[in-house]
Amino acid sequence: MGADRDHSLEPPLTDLEREVFDWLLARPAVAVAVKLACGGRQADAEVAIECELEELLGPAERGCAASEPALGEEQPVVPAEQAGVACEAAPRADQDHGGREPASKRPRLAEADPAVAGQWLARSQRLLEADTARSAERARSLELAGSTQEREHMPMVAPLYWKIDLPGVSKVFAQRGILPAERTPVEHPHATLLYIGGSSDDHQAASLSNLPLEQFRSMRKALEALQGSTVEVRITEVVVEESVACARVSLPPGVPCANEVPHVTLWTKVGVPARYSNEVLEELKAGRTEGITRVPLPVPKCFKGKITIEHASGVSSKTKQV
Repeated sequence: MGADRDHSLEPPLTDLEREVFDWLLARPAVAVAVKLACGGRQADAEVAIECELEELLGPAERGCAASEPALGEEQPVVPAEQAGVACEAAPRADQDHGGREPASKRPRLAEADPAVAGQWLARSQRLLEADTARSAERARSLELAGSTQEREHMPMVAPLYWKIDLPGVSKVFAQRGILPAERTPVEHPHATLLYIGGSSDDHQAASLSNLPLEQFRSMRKALEALQGSTVEVRITEVVVEESVACARVSLPPGVPCANEVPHVTLWTKVGVPARYSNEVLEELKAGRTEGITRVPLPVPKCFKGKITIEHASGVSSKTKQV
């Protein structure tokens, strides 16, 4: 009648029991036992499970009588890959290798001895927690090793200048098909707001920007507060010289700029640095007209860009302003 009892009356598994069973099913020996059971080799599967439990619980918690023959010695577990060959030798369904009742007629562990069940669950839970802790520690070690490698291979960076990124400018003013010969478009168009030059010394950085120290620090503080903000600028005029072309921009209120003439460099002659546009605009402001073409825009062209700080590796703090 034991096999015909109403299993719906059995208490449901607790969360702890589910975790333990999931952990057990992930062990190779238990997986072999499952394959044996699915292949109709119930007795061999039981032996495999019992051997695995003996291995987990240790000699003091096996719950086996001293006179009972060793499970592994009397009937060794047949590996899963050999299961098909040994099917003919499988015992009858009403007995196992030790002459005991089949598993369907045996009481559950919790019904047979609650104390042993509690010991098993507690021991299994400790093993599960230890295994989880080891896995987490391995993951942390790998992550730490990866971070260390990244830091070792990461070049030293220094703040170069604050800017407004304006990628849309290239699509309008610096397409290669319309550029004069031997002219190169600026790869990342931007309006420089405050030049730092890679220096960690405020006095030196302020000198590179031609600013008093307090004004430099005030502008930097304002830009730090605006970092990541998206702003709209207006291009009002395009200035073309033999070696460089740039666009004068109008900045929104509250956005500081150390350049006397805020601008975006559009293209340069091969070999000419982008910072040359500063010199051209300063000369234009001082009255130069020869060799310079000015193209005012009847309707200012608007572009949106993000305020960010450009970093560079191996920057010389003596580099002039861009």
